[in-house]
Amino acid sequence: MMGFTTEMGEVMSKGSLMVLASLGESFSLVTLEAMSVGIPTVVYDCPGGISYVVKDGETGYLIPLHDEETFVERVCQLIENEDQRRAMGMAGLRESEKYKMDIIIQRWMALFQELLAKKRGTKT
Repeated sequence: MMGFTTEMGEVMSKGSLMVLASLGESFSLVTLEAMSVGIPTVVYDCPGGISYVVKDGETGYLIPLHDEETFVERVCQLIENEDQRRAMGMAGLRESEKYKMDIIIQRWMALFQELLAKKRGTKT
């Protein structure tokens, strides 16, 4: 175990694959962090959000809950195929752009403005 670091992006970018075997983590920040440095992911398709982030077969793999056999197969497939890892990693990097802080802040601000306009009875 390497211990504590404040350089998550640098450390994570040295990896080849992010595997999250949680059966209950519906929207994982670590998944976005991996994608933001070009690392493909293998995750269980937990209800509530991960399928909005991971595009199955494109940025990584979404595995049906409790399907351990497919989970292992997909991990092995990516371990054995560097070209596929790189392609999925690049697709994940592009997908993660949607979740950059400045974009999310703009979306929140637009939502707040819309809600305020509705409350005031005006349109944005």
